[in-house]
Amino acid sequence: MMRNKFLIHFLFLFLPLLSVGQQRWETVLGNPQIDDYPAEIITDYDGGYLITSQDNLYQNTLYKTDNNGTLLWKKVFINNNGIYLNGAAFAEKNGIKIIVGNLYNHAFIWSLNECNDLLWCSEFINNQNYLATDYRDIVLLEDKIIVMGTLQLYDYNYVCALFGFDYYGNLLWTKDILNPANDSLMGNAPVPAYLDKIDNHFFISGFCDYAYPDNPNLAYLRAMFIDVDSLFNKKWFLPYGMQDSLYAFGEGVIQKEGSNYRGYGSYFIGYTDTLNSIFMDFDTAGIETGYTGISNNTISPEVKDNDLMNLIPLHDTAYLITAQVGNIPLTVNPIGEFVVDTGGNHVYSYQNHPGAYANLHPTAKTDDNSFAFVARKQNAHKDILLYKLNADLSQADYDTTSYVYDSLCDHPITTDTIYLDDCDIVTAVPQYPSPE
Repeated sequence: MMRNKFLIHFLFLFLPLLSVGQQRWETVLGNPQIDDYPAEIITDYDGGYLITSQDNLYQNTLYKTDNNGTLLWKKVFINNNGIYLNGAAFAEKNGIKIIVGNLYNHAFIWSLNECNDLLWCSEFINNQNYLATDYRDIVLLEDKIIVMGTLQLYDYNYVCALFGFDYYGNLLWTKDILNPANDSLMGNAPVPAYLDKIDNHFFISGFCDYAYPDNPNLAYLRAMFIDVDSLFNKKWFLPYGMQDSLYAFGEGVIQKEGSNYRGYGSYFIGYTDTLNSIFMDFDTAGIETGYTGISNNTISPEVKDNDLMNLIPLHDTAYLITAQVGNIPLTVNPIGEFVVDTGGNHVYSYQNHPGAYANLHPTAKTDDNSFAFVARKQNAHKDILLYKLNADLSQADYDTTSYVYDSLCDHPITTDTIYLDDCDIVTAVPQYPSPE
């Protein structure tokens, strides 16, 4: 009966969408002669889409399309040293774009203005203390840039850290958030993946190896969640599922009712290599309050594996999930989407896209309450697939409205190459200041 109520509520909300046209827009971006690997998509201030991608020529490219996926321009970033440039995540605020990742083994960040001129770039090099460093995710505040990343020690452990920049490119401070040296039950290096800001909290999600207290010699894979307060102090660290033997990965955090939170990700079913999406709940004190796995059969009888990549709340009773989902044996499953009730009990709609695969942050909510998706398309070379769907996974219509794009720039933006060769080198920076 409860399931029928969810279904009726869902149809009531989305029935108007079912009457719109079903013509699908999707486009392929990238250089047809090289392999492209899209990392993230966001909606720009003017309703267009920004996509960052890396390729096998050690380049990073920022693409801008209109809201129908037509390419407006692209900026190719090159470092003349010919070493690996990875733009893992990026963000935009009032036309200013910040891209983070790593340059070979060094954390790297750069910024573009409203016209996509390079404002500044910075490389963090401290080979005396760290074997490697990188920046993995980013949150933009009004007065500062908060970057989450790792510092790899020479014993191959990783310190999870936050970095504070101003909008002029100055690295103001670093703050160690999780150091395995301070936790005797921590196994191999923790792997932070995503940074979410909810009210005055910053949540880091990822995974780690963590041991049972009564058997510290055996460490197991755990989803990892860390709550950091507004002064960038760690409130708590939660290796999720200790009592339930959950072997899981954390991909992000959303807020539930009151002071409760929901982490989401994927977990291994028993001792198999099959992954299923999972909701992992906890309260404001970091105490687990229950979890829900989404079984393959809940999605479709044909599904043999579902690996959650992104979750976006649609309303109080349903989520849109982007996942690697399907039934292809012995290889990665294609990117797909399904809409599920928040209890994880009923999937309202599901589809996947054979020949297209997910990378990092694959989903963006659009200004018209639809969703844009980016994937790696397996053609003769790997290309970038961009497509748009409504909330019920029906095909989004083309928008025939006339828009002015890049309106914050006083001249047309064109495609060109930006060289990241004369960047600031930061070798050390003070730790985040204490109240004293």
